Order: sequence, then structure tokens, then C-alpha cells
Amino acid sequence: GYQVAIGYGALHSPTTSTENIAIGTDALRGASSSTAQYNVAIGNYSLDGVTNALNNVGIGRDTLTSNTTGDNNIAIGYEAGKTTASDNTLVGHKAGKDLTSTTGRNVMIGSLAGTDATTVDSSTFIGFQAAGDGIPTGDYNTAIGYQSLAKLGTGGELNVGLGHRAGFNITTGYNNTYIGGYAGQNVTTGAGNVMVGYKAGPSSTNTESNK
Repeated sequence: GYQVAIGYGALHSPTTSTENIAIGTDALRGASSSTAQYNVAIGNYSLDGVTNALNNVGIGRDTLTSNTTGDNNIAIGYEAGKTTASDNTLVGHKAGKDLTSTTGRNVMIGSLAGTDATTVDSSTFIGFQAAGDGIPTGDYNTAIGYQSLAKLGTGGELNVGLGHRAGFNITTGYNNTYIGGYAGQNVTTGAGNVMVGYKAGPSSTNTESNK
């Protein structure tokens, strides 16, 4: 099938791959399999590790650069989505940068949103550094707002942070809901909390549960 390659090393290894567009140094360099199809890589080293992935869009230097077989990803921004997972939408500088092959179905939008997340699945992080100042490994979290759930770490699951720094310090907590600017920002490892309103929750570092 027809392909477009512009730039040194772009689509360097095609044998049976089809209908790909590569623009930039080494963009889609490794695409060789017949199942490497319908990918768009714009930017130096974008999707350069792909072997047999399909339906990916990478725009920006090093976008999806570690992806080999992951499908249906959209990554826009420098180092966004250096992952081999599938079905992720990652937009912003280093958004979802460290996602692994076991993850998928995530939405991360904003500079450094979920930047150190690894095995996260089915989560939504929107805003500057949303869930982006820890190393999240849990699933089904929703962080919307500047640094919401920023410190989320190992095993933290089913948390919701909506608002500026909502749930900022939660690390391994689960089943928490924080809504409002700074809501629950001092809770670290609590579970089952619902805190609604500006600065709702304890005024100092706390491990409260079921509040």
C-alpha cells in the first residue's frame, strides 16, 4: 500500500507495512510487519520502535517512541506516551510518559499529566501535573485540575479529585472523593472519604478514613 516517508531514517525498515505516514528523523523507523498499518508519526523519533502496531498517532519528538505493538493510541507533545500499551489518549509535554505494556484505556491531558504512571489502567488525568508528582500504579482514578491527586502512588485506586490540588497528597488511598479547590489535600493514605468544598478536610497531614 501507499506510504509517505519524509526525513532521515523515516520508515527505514518497511517490508510489508502499509498506509503509514512518517515525517521526521527515524519516525516509524522500525515498521516492518504487514500489520504495521494506518500509523501517523510526525516528529523526530516518533513511533520509531513500532514493529506491527496499527492505528496510532504520534505528534511531537519522541512520542510513543517505546511503542512496538500497541494499537489505537494518540500522543501529542514531547515524550508523550512512551508506551507500548493500547487505547490511550495522551496530550501534553511528557503526558503518560512511563506507561507500560500492561496499561490501556487512559486519558491524560496536560503537561506532566500522569507522567510517571506505570501500570495505570482506565484512568483520567486532566490538568497540569494531574497525578503527575508520584508514581501511580492503581486503576480507575480520576484527577481533573491543577495537581489534583498529584502524589498518587502505588496501589491507589478508585479515587476522584476534582479541583485545584484536590487530593494533592493522597498516595496509596482508595475509594476517596475530593471535590473543590484544595479539598482533602492533606489526606495521605485514607480510604472511603468524601470531602466537598474549598479546603474541605483536615488542615494538617492526616490518614483519615470514612469521613
